[in-house]
Amino acid sequence: MSEAGFSFDSQSAADAADFLDGRSMVLRWLVAFLRHFDKLPEESLSSWRFYWRGDPGAGCALAHSFRNGTTYLFAEAGFDFESLRRFFCEDFLPERIIVDRTTAESWRGAAPGMLDAAGRSLELRVLARPLETGGGKAAGPFRMARGDEAGALRQFEAMHCREIGLEEIHSDFDSLIEAGLVYVVEEGDELAGYVCSNLSDGKYVHVSGLYIAPAYRGSRLGAVLATEIARRIAQEHGAEALVDVYSDNTPAIRTYIESGYMIVGEGLEARYHSDMWR
Repeated sequence: MSEAGFSFDSQSAADAADFLDGRSMVLRWLVAFLRHFDKLPEESLSSWRFYWRGDPGAGCALAHSFRNGTTYLFAEAGFDFESLRRFFCEDFLPERIIVDRTTAESWRGAAPGMLDAAGRSLELRVLARPLETGGGKAAGPFRMARGDEAGALRQFEAMHCREIGLEEIHSDFDSLIEAGLVYVVEEGDELAGYVCSNLSDGKYVHVSGLYIAPAYRGSRLGAVLATEIARRIAQEHGAEALVDVYSDNTPAIRTYIESGYMIVGEGLEARYHSDMWR
């Protein structure tokens, strides 16, 4: 892994997207991100660093977010995994590393120390809802979020992060709502949950942040969000909704499967103590 691979431009982004397409469902969201690379504002890209090499049998695509301290990685079996250590220790200092199952297996076989040194490892499942999935309109109020609801959505996001043991993300809900990417469900006159749509790569749209407040769980509103966001994505983009879930979150996986989703990928999230890379 060399500094040359970090020289990233629109062509590199397109090549990296083509490389990932069909190889990793865990990093499928990154395909859309890369395909829209030249249209994204500079302030959105400034907190990211990208690496891409397409060496036959040893290719690698990496994206690191300094904003949330997470490295996302797909690499083929012939990649020099030990070469990552320098960048992790000197530059990235990742709090989380997210990989698909095949990358994790290759990494452990070639250089097991880094993944196995994680303070905690969580299995991931990726699910998609096929376009041909039928069914009538789901019950319950599902609509686009309003600008005056950004504060309540920030509170939901903070609650969600605490529940899954992550630092608060501080999403820019004002901009997301203005872009028409946030949807909510209500119970009576109260917000009960939300979900965020995203960019399309032509095949999938990654859905994030699906959350139902504790007081409304068991009401099937999670199924309303899961079903209706998939329908909206199919109508607007002709694409499938894609979600990722921790494998131990059995209720969420059951809700998605009952809503027509299918498991299409598996991965690993490794979490590290703050002094791991020092």
